[in-house]
Amino acid sequence: MLSIIIILGTAIVLCAIFINPKLGTYIIWPILFMYPHRWFFEHQFLPLNIGVDDLFCITLFLVVLLRRNLLGGVPIRFGYAFGVISSFVIIVIIANIASYGEIKSALVRTDCIKDILKLGVYWGLFYAILHCIDNIHDLRIQFSMFSMAIVGGAAIVILQYFFPYKMEIFISPKFQSGISDELTRTSGAFLNANSAACMLGCSLMLVIAAVRLQKNILYKVFIYSFIFILLMGILLTKSRSGLFSIGVTTLLMGILGRNKKITWFIIIAALVVSIGFAGFREAFTRRIQRTSDIRQDSSVVGRIQTWKDYFNSATAKTYMFGQGVNRAREIHGKGESHSSYVSLIVLYGIGGVIWALISLIIFFKKGLSLRESPEPLVHIISTGCIWSLVNWGFYSIMADALNAPHTRFLLFYLVVLMDRTSAITKQELALLPYEEQIDSLQMQYAGEEIY
Repeated sequence: MLSIIIILGTAIVLCAIFINPKLGTYIIWPILFMYPHRWFFEHQFLPLNIGVDDLFCITLFLVVLLRRNLLGGVPIRFGYAFGVISSFVIIVIIANIASYGEIKSALVRTDCIKDILKLGVYWGLFYAILHCIDNIHDLRIQFSMFSMAIVGGAAIVILQYFFPYKMEIFISPKFQSGISDELTRTSGAFLNANSAACMLGCSLMLVIAAVRLQKNILYKVFIYSFIFILLMGILLTKSRSGLFSIGVTTLLMGILGRNKKITWFIIIAALVVSIGFAGFREAFTRRIQRTSDIRQDSSVVGRIQTWKDYFNSATAKTYMFGQGVNRAREIHGKGESHSSYVSLIVLYGIGGVIWALISLIIFFKKGLSLRESPEPLVHIISTGCIWSLVNWGFYSIMADALNAPHTRFLLFYLVVLMDRTSAITKQELALLPYEEQIDSLQMQYAGEEIY
């Protein structure tokens, strides 16, 4: 019965996006955040075990290209988001090509090609989203669907913690139950516990921003329940990097932001959950103890040694063009560098560093320029995206968020949201009569700052 439901649901979803491409950019989030990885892996539903999420992204891109660009007259939006995502794809391709001839393993060479193809799939997804957000109404639906879907993903993380065997269909096949505490940490459909913590933490920032501007008490209660579910999911991942990033970010919000009450609510709620669940408290205490255990690769000393190893193996060619993720894995025999800042220069070369600096400067410039907009949704998105990126940046200190699939496309999503919010705001302001533009600008300068 479950197989029939999943197959029928997949067929309905794929048909629906042919009718309405924008619908596809809304329902992609429940698919990505609640994807039953193990079920599709075990049933070999598609040739070569292609994921249905990949198939959906590719189909959505082709539909948007045909229906909206070629037939609908929507011009290609060569702007900030298009440039950021496309240039990163080019940087990754260059890094893989530069190191391809030095790779000894045929399997690793295949992984290089897969990495490029997977990134191409994400490029197609965000191309589609970029070209399906035309106005404030589209932004509101997009933001709401993302928020509700990520809460659904957090609910799966929580259920997996309490009912691990019943929720196995959502776990990545490479993580087999019963091997160790490290591999059986709850992660839902986010592939691993660290990625889950980062995704839920960054999304928490977006939801927090939405609370302040809600006037209806019922909506506020509804959003506060979202916050509690996301926070509970973050804690149950037992991810040190995820908890570190959310802890530092919420403290900064409590000091610098306008959402101080909400921030302290989160801190108090986290403490209550930590103290109230003895099993969680003991499990997390064991993980914290590993941080200072120099015998563990996951300790602070182990992480620093990993970073040194990556820099020690780098050459002039590496710093110029990068060496790619898979070449680095072959050299070091480790899954990742455990820092996006190490990866920027060692894995992606000088091009990666330049890309990051330019992208960040423009991102924050756009966000700060929108903070006085009279449109409430613009407040929410600009504030939420900035704090979400801050959380992503702190998480990246101890994890390679540029390499992990979910945390990578979260970065792309923040860029797309900020780009379209900025473009739509400028477009709507330009359509106003001159006198109304002056009044609108005066309202912006007189508005309350919410950062």
